[in-house]
Amino acid sequence: MPTKRFSQMISEMPFDAKLVGIGGLIIAISVFLPWYQDLDAFKTGDMFLGITGPLYLIGVVMLLLGIITILSVSSKKWHNYIARIGLDLPVAHIIIGAFNLFLLILANSVYFHSKFGVNILLKEFRFGMVFAFIGVGLILIGGIFERKKGEIKWDNFKGENKPLIEIEATRKHNEIYERNAKSNDNIETLKISDLESAAKISEDSKDIRYPSNL
Repeated sequence: MPTKRFSQMISEMPFDAKLVGIGGLIIAISVFLPWYQDLDAFKTGDMFLGITGPLYLIGVVMLLLGIITILSVSSKKWHNYIARIGLDLPVAHIIIGAFNLFLLILANSVYFHSKFGVNILLKEFRFGMVFAFIGVGLILIGGIFERKKGEIKWDNFKGENKPLIEIEATRKHNEIYERNAKSNDNIETLKISDLESAAKISEDSKDIRYPSNL
């Protein structure tokens, strides 16, 4: 049952999330593989894994980041943890991938520096380092795909950009209101003028009926 659930969860996972998860898994595995090998003047050499040698701390950090990446795409709880930080999951994956890339470049720049090591005649990186770069690339590509998919969904959600207030309809409504107000004013004016005319007529008729004695 657990195996079936795990396989079902992977099958239902989006393609970009699969890329990120596979990238995190490859990084976590790569630190247990050979990263470097050197040969000194005495024809003896050493081989270092990602979590051994003078740069072991970089390997440990990348192992932790690889595990976090896997948990972020497979566990809803870790997804919520990342959301509490205030980061979108795609942005978090891109940041993790970029930081891993920075660590790999830093490790190689230090190891292959001419001042690093004593009497070293040959330095070369091994397949574990290649695996680490592949894992970083998958995380970055998956994170970018996730980001683009989120932007597309947001654009679809927004739909047409319609104003909250229809300006033309509001303008017409205001014009109608102003016309009605003017009509009411005209009606009131006519009523007042009619009343004044009626009052004047009544006064004139009164004067005719009862002429004043001169």
